[in-house]
Amino acid sequence: MRDCRSEYYDYFYPRTGELKKILYGEIEAKGKITFARFMDIVLYYPTLGYYTNPEQSLYNDYLTSPKIHRAFGELITEKLRSMWENIGKPDDFFIVETGAGDGSLCRQILYKASSYPDFYESLHYIILNLNNIEIWDEKISQCIYRDFSIPLKHVKGCFISNELLDAFPVHMITGRGNTVEEVFVTVKDGEFVETYDSPTIELEPYIKYLPSGNTIEINPGSVTWIKNAAEALDEGYILTVDYGYNEEDISDKKDGTLMCFYKHTFNRKPFVRPGYQDITCHVNFTPLIREGEKSGLTVEEYTTQKDFLLSLGIEKKIKSLDKITMNLLDYNSELNGLNRLLDERGLGNIKVLIQKKNNQRQFCKNV
Repeated sequence: MRDCRSEYYDYFYPRTGELKKILYGEIEAKGKITFARFMDIVLYYPTLGYYTNPEQSLYNDYLTSPKIHRAFGELITEKLRSMWENIGKPDDFFIVETGAGDGSLCRQILYKASSYPDFYESLHYIILNLNNIEIWDEKISQCIYRDFSIPLKHVKGCFISNELLDAFPVHMITGRGNTVEEVFVTVKDGEFVETYDSPTIELEPYIKYLPSGNTIEINPGSVTWIKNAAEALDEGYILTVDYGYNEEDISDKKDGTLMCFYKHTFNRKPFVRPGYQDITCHVNFTPLIREGEKSGLTVEEYTTQKDFLLSLGIEKKIKSLDKITMNLLDYNSELNGLNRLLDERGLGNIKVLIQKKNNQRQFCKNV
């Protein structure tokens, strides 16, 4: 006889049951799977995963900066225009956004760019997305893909990702005595549980030392993504916006940074509601910078979202709000949204990394 809890889950979370069957089957065949594999299935399994289900509304669970206020995209447009100028105002400037969600950032960028006719004329906007979104502008091309590869070559322009890399599957590593072990997922009494074994990945590129009792998440996919973007880029920039830290801060993250989001609340229980809650981890930017250097990228800027937006003039937008002429509700809403983009306790503490690749042929010619 089935218990009430099973019936409750089947009714409210039908995809969870399907994902559990898939996970149970793979675990039964292998004995255990890495946490990265668990995360990959519950987030990205075709039509059932958190990000791949066409009926899933991510914004019911959390809000990203473009959903908080349009100023985020408008100010990024100013940065993109500066990038375009810095590489000689090419006739064709490609913006490639990976993981565009519902297209909010794209809308903000193209709307603001239209106020600069020469820049706007040069733009081509390419969206790489897991799910199809409605295209509203002839400047947009869309590519639906099932992994995080980059099916492009000879790009001149800028790759953009906003809160993309923190959703890549991660390996969980924990210090146990004088050794480090990896966290695996298995099944006991019908429930997912953690177990430990030797790491399945090479740790040296990501971590030098891990104190006993500490846990970190390792994200090889983020490094591969930077490498692939650099290979696809002939000349221009990679703009990465994400929650994260540096390698030297790892020892401060004793319990790791894994978080799960469901209906604007967070928890640290990844085995609950598979397919219905987001699972995310902070990005270690140090390997991204190292891999970028190997791939011909130089760091143009590495800062917080707060300082990034301040440098682009968000204070002017705040000061331009007129409490006298505006409806009080609108004024408070605008002010609150702008301030949330800068709040160091949340979005303002997100990291912004800008890496640049010069035209190699032109560089060699100059040398």
